[in-house]
Amino acid sequence: MIFVMALGLVLIPQSVSAYAPTDAPAYISQLGSAGSGDGQFNTPYGIAVDSHDNLYVADRVNNRIQKFDSNGNFIMKFGSAGAGNGQFSSPRGIDVDSNGNIYVADTSNHRIQKFDPNGNFLIKWGSNGSGNGQFSYPNDIAIDSAGSVYTTELGSRVQKFDSNGNFIFKFGSVGSANGQFSGLASIIVDSVGNLLVIDGGNARIQKFDSGGTFLSKFGSYGFGDGQFNNPNAGYMVLDAYGNIYISDTYSSRVEKFDSNGSYLAQFGAIGTGNGQYDRTTGMAIDSTGAIYVADFGHSRIQKYAYPPTEAPVTGTDAVIEVPSMVGVTSSQSVAENTFQGQDASNVYPLGLVDFRLTVPSGSTNVVSLTFETNLLPSAVTARKYKASTKAYTTVPGAAITETTLNGNHALKVTYSITDGGPLDDDGLVNGTIVDPVGLAVVSTPATEAALLADTGIGDSQGLIIVDTMAGLGIAMTILVARRVRRQIYTRIS
Repeated sequence: MIFVMALGLVLIPQSVSAYAPTDAPAYISQLGSAGSGDGQFNTPYGIAVDSHDNLYVADRVNNRIQKFDSNGNFIMKFGSAGAGNGQFSSPRGIDVDSNGNIYVADTSNHRIQKFDPNGNFLIKWGSNGSGNGQFSYPNDIAIDSAGSVYTTELGSRVQKFDSNGNFIFKFGSVGSANGQFSGLASIIVDSVGNLLVIDGGNARIQKFDSGGTFLSKFGSYGFGDGQFNNPNAGYMVLDAYGNIYISDTYSSRVEKFDSNGSYLAQFGAIGTGNGQYDRTTGMAIDSTGAIYVADFGHSRIQKYAYPPTEAPVTGTDAVIEVPSMVGVTSSQSVAENTFQGQDASNVYPLGLVDFRLTVPSGSTNVVSLTFETNLLPSAVTARKYKASTKAYTTVPGAAITETTLNGNHALKVTYSITDGGPLDDDGLVNGTIVDPVGLAVVSTPATEAALLADTGIGDSQGLIIVDTMAGLGIAMTILVARRVRRQIYTRIS
């Protein structure tokens, strides 16, 4: 028996998550083949994603950058072989800033080039040498939250520049001591501004603060868990929880570590099949947690993902689906009149789903709610209730599509929500998202008449039976008419 207080369900904690830190992601798909046509590659190297989850690939031997959408569809390309503006000679590292500008390590031209989101050349800096602002084969680029640019090179130092290429500082020297390097590969910036660097020749990862002060290290040469086989062409990415994924190039695998450098898992092996490689190079991770890995020798990009977290919505025929690293703390169906504010223009025949998620602090996550119903997309709008204003608003950017649930017709609502953003009901950047959302039907005399005719009651949210617990005198309500609601609204779909 599911008990309801004040026409809303009692909160039932769920704490559902499909993801464990020691899990490795599963192979999903791939894009590319050997060649020079659109969508083909010749030894792909660095990979980056922008804020829209578009994918950029440094197509090394073809001396160009290619752009794809998150489904692997080719969008555009730019660059050609040469030393002029917008031309490349063996480009390797690539990154995209918050404005969509694209930075490329033009390796054999010993420079960095910057392009606008459409691939138009903006500026360049660097030349062959060991002075400040010069490079000896730059390998990778990382951009921090302030727009500063960090570079690595086959020499043994890290340099920092502003977004216009002005030199700021450098650190590192040749050697094997802490803070020294033997051939640098990838560099990334974590959520607090610390730098992680692949020290290829020393087969280890070193961590520094934003000023270049050594903090820690992990890894050693070898083929075992947590070891590296000369990762001179290796790359790294961080997921939303700070876990580190590193391409161990010559072992044709990706290793996963926690934020302290403790080994967690690995995926990939030598071979030609799905999930196998001829040397792993560039890596990128998108907003959904999907991981892209460049298969250098097979001229393709392989995509991995964790299974999404899916949980039932208590009290109704609905489910909630969120990215794998998001936990569903609770999800319950509530009637509109549970809230202090009422929606004067709409009714919610399926109720609203009041859910709570545990997310990486400040992160943006895609949420899907699937309702078992005979309603059609054209008949409904996704709307949310905001407790602070006691008002209902339409969810911006929500997509409503037809699907099935439990073998029956259903509608799926998909939208993005940011921790602490305008849709998060608690309004705090605190790692918790709260959001009551439902499918609204415009309230008209016809919809009200349909409700009255089929239920004999005038409360569109009142499909309930009132029971009294013997001996306790406690009035409780039990939701019993979910399928009746679907029958009613078939008429107005």
